[in-house]
Amino acid sequence: MIDDLWLPEDTAFLQENVVGRNAETGGVITNHKAMCKYVDSYGRSHYQEVSVLATADTSKAEIEDMLGHARENFFEWARQRYSKPAATIDQKKEAGKSLEEIRIYGISRRESTNNKIYYKGTKE
Repeated sequence: MIDDLWLPEDTAFLQENVVGRNAETGGVITNHKAMCKYVDSYGRSHYQEVSVLATADTSKAEIEDMLGHARENFFEWARQRYSKPAATIDQKKEAGKSLEEIRIYGISRRESTNNKIYYKGTKE
């Protein structure tokens, strides 16, 4: 058991448990789990549990390094998935056209006598 692993402030150590033995050496294999938190540009938090497998002869620094690499991999994945690229000029033009259609539709609806553009008659 390793005590006092250094982790970044957005990562919390969850647990450490024995998962088996190495077939070649017979040494114990330990699973170290940590929870990583990523906050996107909208302020939403995304969480990912990362696991690192280590043998008894793996040093504390190597485990910290492996957890750091796993955290960075999660952050890169989250940045690609949850960051929104800036709108292109064509996308802005399309959005402007859609907003203009909505504005014109609202004006024509307000001008009609019964707030409906298409009058279907009375129901019997």
